[in-house]
Amino acid sequence: MAGDWIKMRASLCTNPKVLMIAEIIGGSTDVGRRMSTGFTGTLSEIVTSDVTRDITIGGLLRVWCATNEHTVDGVWHNSTLKVIDQVAGIPGFGDAMASAGWAVFDAEEGTVTMPNFLENNAPAKNNARSSSAERQARYREKKKAKSSEVTPADDVTQGVTRDVTSNAREEKRREEVNTSSLRSESASEEGLATKAMRTAGLQDANPSHPLLTKLLAEGVTVDELVYAASETVRRGKGFAYALTMAAGRREDAAKLQVGKPPGRRMPPPENFENKNYGQGVELV
Repeated sequence: MAGDWIKMRASLCTNPKVLMIAEIIGGSTDVGRRMSTGFTGTLSEIVTSDVTRDITIGGLLRVWCATNEHTVDGVWHNSTLKVIDQVAGIPGFGDAMASAGWAVFDAEEGTVTMPNFLENNAPAKNNARSSSAERQARYREKKKAKSSEVTPADDVTQGVTRDVTSNAREEKRREEVNTSSLRSESASEEGLATKAMRTAGLQDANPSHPLLTKLLAEGVTVDELVYAASETVRRGKGFAYALTMAAGRREDAAKLQVGKPPGRRMPPPENFENKNYGQGVELV
């Protein structure tokens, strides 16, 4: 969406990771050929370190803006580090970011994750939802303030009307308070779940992730999420992986329950006392 903003630190130019990426691309002949015409050496042979640093910052800006636009949690799906090269417009940029710890490629899942991206930036889709919620909240506050203004009554009819209107406003206020309480409880449930997952070692647990809300609504327990978090940490994965694992375990459990064969019924015990064994024969 046009007009979106992302955060970039004022000290980014002197960040050691930026300087590290600049040194990596400065020593690349592929970057040298890409950034020049007819030159086949490394980039650092034809430009200064200040230039490679500024190229690095430009590449980071492109990657982070694209992450903000095309992901919901800082995770590129069905992607490799080559995709990051194409987004930045710099050969080997994805590998350089990975070396600096600013990109994590998972070959098994086919994802590239930007660690801690949600701590400083909310992707564009989330921003749109937040802005809409903020606008609605401001509208409600404005409407509530306007409706609470008291107009002096000049006669009995105005007084009665004012009382009826006041009661209606009071009922509406109660409904809004109840709705707000329900939303707070829902938010606290997600907050408790992510707090427990962070305690299990999954530090990038995010209470605003839509899949987390969906799983909790479907009845996934905090214990299930904590187990998924522990397994995810053990495998070196991220928060999205933990949620997918929890959803998969719940789905597998449901399939096993549906496919369980019915138990065998034992035949009823025979009543040997009332059973007819034929006419007895008297022995002489």
